[in-house]
Parts: sequence; C-alpha cells; structure tokens
Amino acid sequence: MTKILERSSPYVNLTKDQIQKCIDPLDKETTIKDYRLATSGLANTNYIVTLSNDAKVVLRIHSNNNFDKGQKERKLSDLLYEIPEVPKVLYYQSKNNDGISYSIIEFIPGVILPEIDNKEALDSLYYEIGLMLAKLRSIKFPTSGLLGDQLEIIPIKTKHIQYHGVTNFVLDCLDDDNLQRRVNIDLINDVRNIVIQNDFLLLNTNEESHLVHGDFKIENIIVDKSVDSKLHLSGVLDWENARSDSSYGDIATLFRGDYIKNSANKIAFYEGFTKNGIILIKDWDKVSKLIDLVNICYFLCSKNDRPILFKVMTEHLKNTINYCK
Repeated sequence: MTKILERSSPYVNLTKDQIQKCIDPLDKETTIKDYRLATSGLANTNYIVTLSNDAKVVLRIHSNNNFDKGQKERKLSDLLYEIPEVPKVLYYQSKNNDGISYSIIEFIPGVILPEIDNKEALDSLYYEIGLMLAKLRSIKFPTSGLLGDQLEIIPIKTKHIQYHGVTNFVLDCLDDDNLQRRVNIDLINDVRNIVIQNDFLLLNTNEESHLVHGDFKIENIIVDKSVDSKLHLSGVLDWENARSDSSYGDIATLFRGDYIKNSANKIAFYEGFTKNGIILIKDWDKVSKLIDLVNICYFLCSKNDRPILFKVMTEHLKNTINYCK
C-alpha cells in the first residue's frame, strides 16, 4: 500500500444533472444509471459513470479547468490508439455551459497496482509493464522537453547550465526557498554532492528523445486477472504529464520507493523492456534513482502546503542518497 497524500486540487462535486449534461454530447440517447467518485488521482476529479446500457466511462473533470492538458490527452489518445493499455479519449470539451473542462475516457476494468495483495508474485506483471513502456520509444521527437496541448516541444530552461540537464534541474531546486524551508542543509548538501559526483553517469543515458508517460507511478497502473486468474497489465492512466525525454524517467517513477537491488520485479521488468533489442546502461537502476531526484525535488519546491507529501519526499531523498553512494 502507498501512503495517502494530500490532493493538489479539491474535488469538483457535480450533481447527476451536471454529469448527464457532460455525457449528452457523447450520446444524447444514453442516460446515467449510476455514478461514483473515484478516489484515485491527486489533481483531477474522476467519476466512474455507468450508463443505461450498462457500459462504463470515466468522466474526468480537469483540475482548475486545465483545458490544455485535456486537449493534450486527447491528442495523445489519437497518437497511441493502437496501444491497448492507453485508454481512449472518447470526447473532450474545453468548457461547457457550466464552465467545466472535461473529458470522457474509456473505462478500463481492474484495480490499481497498489491495491494488489503484497503476497502476490508480480514478476510476470512487471515483464508486461516493461514490454508496454518500451512501445513508447517508437514515438520520436526532435528534442527533449515538455509537451504542449498540440504536442509541441516546450524546452526546459535551468539557471544551472554546466552539467547534464537532470543535474542542472536538481541544483536549481536545491536553491529554491520553499525546498530550503523543508529540507535541512546537510541533506541538501548530500543531494548536491551525489548528483554532481554522478553527472558522468547521467551523460551515459543520453539517447534519442521519445515519448514518455511522465507520471509512471504504480497508482496509474491498472491490473486485472479476469481472463485466466493471473495478473495482467490492463491499462496505464493519466497521460497529461507526458513529455519528450528518455525512458529512464518513467523507470524512475515506476520504482520509486523500491530500494532493493536486483529484485524479482526489476529483473522481470528489464527482461520485458529489453526483449526487442532496447539497451539500458549497466547502472540503469542507480541512474533511474538519480533522475527521480528531479521529481522529488520539484515536489519539495511546491508553493502549496502539503506536509504529508513533503515528509514522504524527504524520506525518498534520504533513501536515494544512501542507495546511490
């Protein structure tokens, strides 16, 4: 089980009539039979909606009417249409008459990975996750960066420029006032030293820029065992943070919190990911932990007050330092 973190945006509470208005453009002949608020996710509000024909869809209300990310998910849905684990965006509305920005997304049956009994063997599942993540490498971009709502590249600029982009970004974060209020100076210095000392290793990860999920955490991975009573990967949710980068970032997020070297899950993932000739450097596990410092430090720079999140991320900082020594 993962820790329950504070949401970055409050839930958007809708009435049945408001939800019906959102569903109408998809099919005016279909009415709502039932709906429930999904508790997963920390920003958007997701409703699982059962329609009168018993089909289910996900109604995603974009946080803070963040319509550009909704548009981006729709574009990515079209781009990744042939990958079955990517849920299809069935309808997108930047703003309806109630001022709501939302998407209607394919419902994928199953449960999120953290809800699986920790006694279950997961190596075959992680093999499938490796296979799926490798598929994204076929979507190439001319350079790395964030992706806008039209999938255009938005370069990431840093104040530090003398090192690898990951090192530069982390060093920028370590200078941030919000992070310095939350992390003691000794730990900040340890992080600074570890990324600078391993900058050469990060340089070995440079490769062609391609699509990465951007938030490949286990809470976004849907698994199901309805076919043969074995766990299988059925879906990967929340593509709004997708970007152009290398796969090591997604690997970092997937194994965040896993500080066991050569675990069965990591070995199985590696076998699936490299099955069709993709190469990871020898120290792929270590370098993924270094790259995850980008996300961890970014969270700690937040202007919002999220003490549980900050506590968890500070522990990840300490564990990452020990892991990478």
